[in-house]
Amino acid sequence: IDVNHATLKKLWGNVKAASKQYYLSYARRYKKREKSLSANTDVISLSACIRFSYKVAAFYEFLSNRSKALKWYQGAYNYFGPLYREMMVTRVKLGMPADAGNQVRGGADWINHKLVSYALQTAAETNSVRNAKNVLPLDKQ
Repeated sequence: IDVNHATLKKLWGNVKAASKQYYLSYARRYKKREKSLSANTDVISLSACIRFSYKVAAFYEFLSNRSKALKWYQGAYNYFGPLYREMMVTRVKLGMPADAGNQVRGGADWINHKLVSYALQTAAETNSVRNAKNVLPLDKQ
């Protein structure tokens, strides 16, 4: 198979465009759901907000849109505090397992890992650019 064939390139472009449109529509739908649920403070609504925010962030990460992915990961992370507090209050009433708090902390740790890795990548890129400017005499040509 010739990967540089015009027909194959056109097919790849069409599949890419269709996939992007599909995931954009899902992202819009998740954003609307997250917005409508964020006013509630019950365990189910907060869990759904985390899930929706995470899915939108993963979509933007897939598109290599780092700033929007970071925004949505931060939004997901911000829901964990209220979720944990609400869960500890209502855990017994709702019949949740004893390790429910650990599960919430595990999810928060995962999102925190994503946020820290983004911060480290950004810092490394910033330092690389700064070092390149110091090494390369771009303005003295």
